[in-house]
Parts: sequence; structure tokens; C-alpha cells
Amino acid sequence: MKQTLTVKSGGRTIAIIDWCDDQTEMVFASPLMTVDVERWLEDGLSEWVKEGDVFPRTTLSNDPNFLLRLKHYLERQFDFDITITEV
Repeated sequence: MKQTLTVKSGGRTIAIIDWCDDQTEMVFASPLMTVDVERWLEDGLSEWVKEGDVFPRTTLSNDPNFLLRLKHYLERQFDFDITITEV
């Protein structure tokens, strides 16, 4: 199954990330998003899940939950329009 995460800001697409068979690929990223997307793909997504957590939860980019967790993270942090489609 292939998943595609699309991030939009002000109606403009600023990032597209594909996940398929434990492989994640940056299809497109605006200049301002490129460094962040590259970091997430290389290092995974680290986030504080609950107040009082001692360590952040890290989700590697090959994890099947990566795009969903990235979507939730970006929705909490920014006012982006984010969709995940499955093929």
C-alpha cells in the first residue's frame, strides 16, 4: 500500500511525502520545508506525546505510522491543511 502526505499552506502545496513498503521519499518540498523534511526522513520524527514525558517518542520514517504521526504533529504545531491518501 502506498500513502501520500500532502501539506498545504494558504492553498499552496509546500510538501509531498510518499511512503511505500517501508520506504519514505520526499516528492516535493518548498525551499522553506526542504531541510525539515530531509531531517524527518533521515532522523525520524521526535515528539513529546504526554506532559511529563522523560523522553520524546521517535518514529522512524520507515515505520508504517510515520506519515500519520507527522500529520498529527504538523496539525498541532502549524495551521497547515494536511491530507493522507492511500493507493
